[in-house]
Amino acid sequence: MSLPKFLCTKILAALPFLVVLSVQAQDVTITTKLEEKLIQPGAFTFLQVTIEGGIPDEIPESIPVTGLKVTKESETRYPIYINGIPQTRVKVLYSVVGETAGAYEIPPVELRVNNKPYKT
Repeated sequence: MSLPKFLCTKILAALPFLVVLSVQAQDVTITTKLEEKLIQPGAFTFLQVTIEGGIPDEIPESIPVTGLKVTKESETRYPIYINGIPQTRVKVLYSVVGETAGAYEIPPVELRVNNKPYKT
């Protein structure tokens, strides 16, 4: 019995995606997301840092930025599975408060995961 032609095409098209996932599951991935890019002095937003593929050895309580106050609010660990391999996703939420008016750049967050240095 042969599979319908469209089904075979869909399976073959998905194979490169599956290979990419299996390679990425072994690597540490760190992403950041700033909820609002424009805030008024005294107002706040959140910076989310997500780590996949390892557990950070230590997470900074704050990120120094002149004119902003960036403070860790929470840290959550989620068990996830990628291609049947157990992994951990760590989400860290920082509050970002504008102390004075101006344009600011939040520097890269430096983390050590499995005793290896990483930057966002």
